[in-house]
Amino acid sequence: FKGPGVGVTDLGGLRVLHLYRDDWSAIDHYIRTCSCWEVVEAKALVPSDKVALYSSFAPVGKEGEVGPPKGGIGYTSLHYILNYDYQDSRASKSLSTQLFVELQVCTLFEEGWASVSHQCEYKGSSQPFVHAQLMILNKATDIANDIASALGTLRRLPRFIPWLQEQK
Repeated sequence: FKGPGVGVTDLGGLRVLHLYRDDWSAIDHYIRTCSCWEVVEAKALVPSDKVALYSSFAPVGKEGEVGPPKGGIGYTSLHYILNYDYQDSRASKSLSTQLFVELQVCTLFEEGWASVSHQCEYKGSSQPFVHAQLMILNKATDIANDIASALGTLRRLPRFIPWLQEQK
């Protein structure tokens, strides 16, 4: 026993939700360049047909990868293990503790699908009919992600949206 939390990489966890699929790269850049922590592990868990969207993602660590999650069909999320060196300045002695935090990044649509899937089929424990319905929901989620991202791209290009020019 080396102490509480030593070697535990998911004692704490955070989810970062974003609206547009292509915003992942800006979030990834911030996570990797922030001096607040060290990225110990980074992996992109994405379906085989979406790997190309994450081609610039750079895996980190022994578990780092870009590809489909084992057993999690349809699941999409970026996972990071961050090492935060906590300094307690209030303590009489200087206390330094390394805290590992798991950070997951996904779109609001992906989070919604994952929540429903988790409730219905955690660790593959569902009936074939439930699984089939979840795959249909996953396809609908994927379409919603694509449409939202396309609309987000259009919104960034106001000259192509006449009603935005009219509002000015």
